[in-house]
Amino acid sequence: MSYSKIQSSILSKKVVNPIRSVVDQLVVDPNPEKEEIKLSIGDPTIFGNLKPPESVCEKINELLVESKSNGYMHSAGLVEARKALAEQYKLENKNITADDVIIASGCSGAIELSMVATGNPGDVFLFPSPGFSLYQTVALSRGFRFEYYDLLPEQDWEIDFEHLQSVIDHCRSNHENIAGIIFLNPSNPCGSVYTKEHMLNFLEVVERNSLLVIADEIYANMVFADNVEYIPLASLTDTIPMLSVGGLAKRYMVPGWRVGWVLIYDVDDLLSEVKKSLIKLSQVILGANSLVQAAIPTMINSPPEYYQNCLDILKHNANFIVEKAKNIYGLFPVVPKGAMYMMVRIDTDLLDIKDDMDFTVKLIEEESVYVLPGSCFRVKNYIRVVFSSPDYILGEAMDRIAVFCNNHKRVQSNNSNQEVES
Repeated sequence: MSYSKIQSSILSKKVVNPIRSVVDQLVVDPNPEKEEIKLSIGDPTIFGNLKPPESVCEKINELLVESKSNGYMHSAGLVEARKALAEQYKLENKNITADDVIIASGCSGAIELSMVATGNPGDVFLFPSPGFSLYQTVALSRGFRFEYYDLLPEQDWEIDFEHLQSVIDHCRSNHENIAGIIFLNPSNPCGSVYTKEHMLNFLEVVERNSLLVIADEIYANMVFADNVEYIPLASLTDTIPMLSVGGLAKRYMVPGWRVGWVLIYDVDDLLSEVKKSLIKLSQVILGANSLVQAAIPTMINSPPEYYQNCLDILKHNANFIVEKAKNIYGLFPVVPKGAMYMMVRIDTDLLDIKDDMDFTVKLIEEESVYVLPGSCFRVKNYIRVVFSSPDYILGEAMDRIAVFCNNHKRVQSNNSNQEVES
């Protein structure tokens, strides 16, 4: 009996990474006369200016020599690591323990664990738009449905609560079960950081509709704007159960180490079944990287000056790139307050550019500068710029973008100054 061609699964064919699906359409060659500059990749390690704490590197070396952290650990994570994380992320109103921490393979893995533990195939998850594209990828890979609620660029990417409620009402009127809503703060791709008042308004909508919250807080404390603070969402409620996901990737500049976590902020034991499911699901991969887990207690006790230095660099870079962008004809930056991203609006009335995709392709062709089109994040005529690279690289990139926009002026203007959207 001969083999016939083996088919892939129906579910796998439905999986889409929105960034890849958009970027793969960009069949383009960079300008061979100019060195490529990639402000498109959200990896802070690429240029070597942002490194993990020295104490952490020393600890990893020590663990390697000891050879005591090379074996399997508890699937939910090394107990000492979970204890350290529970101590780090306990709140005045939520005293979590090691049993409320599930360690995953990166924050992406934590997002997947949280969604799979709370949703059934056909259930609906609510995602912010724009927001992290992996939410959609996970949903498609697991047979979940999803709807988006809008963020408002003219209001620092705050949630459009009227639109959010309309989405909820639409799902309920169609008798669809809403498994949960993802809340992203600080934001990738927006660089926004929500105020306490706005977060309380969000929680009011959530509680009114009895929704489970998955708080994506991978950029927790990564806030650099003056008079802006990061507030854990769970710290603002005593009545709403939620899961918070985070990880080592961006706070410690080690995205390749692939360790994240789910924090279970329960209320009245409402998440007891979910906790059991999270532990079961952690057994699928039998735990995250054992060596890195063993270093977690050292990592979260890194010197305060390490964090401050990283924030100072990001603040400097953010201010630098905003000043550059706001003087580029046809571009209007939305000032970031946290994370390492900035969204910039393209005014196609001022530039002979069709849309964000056209902008991205031509920018690569002419100037060898890479950005991500806003279409990757469901927002048209914006681009996302990553500003974690050294300022001399940012400066060169923004100078090239200025030349590009000047070359594509649709109309001439005597006024080079532009308003910044904030």
